Amino acid sequence: MTKAKTILSSAIEAKMQRWGFNPTELRVMEIAYLEGDIAKAIANLKQAMTKHYIISSSIKFQAMYKQLRQHPEWPAILAESDKRAAIQRELYLKLVAEAQ
Repeated sequence: MTKAKTILSSAIEAKMQRWGFNPTELRVMEIAYLEGDIAKAIANLKQAMTKHYIISSSIKFQAMYKQLRQHPEWPAILAESDKRAAIQRELYLKLVAEAQ
């Protein structure tokens, strides 16, 4: 866990993003989660959502994030993310159709 926290903290300091758009709040969420502070993790995930983050499949499905998904606010956060993803998917499909 210490190594993971060190890597995540370094990413925050460097404002590094991996695999596309990941706001800094997501890194802070991961650290809070690793420390067992689910309330802080949820608060940071909600903050990331204000920056138009779409929840990744790893957070949705990996066993590691089970406690996060059990939080009472998870369904609303997930619904917001899924709605945002659906809008982006439709935009993408429209662009693909127009390009053909």
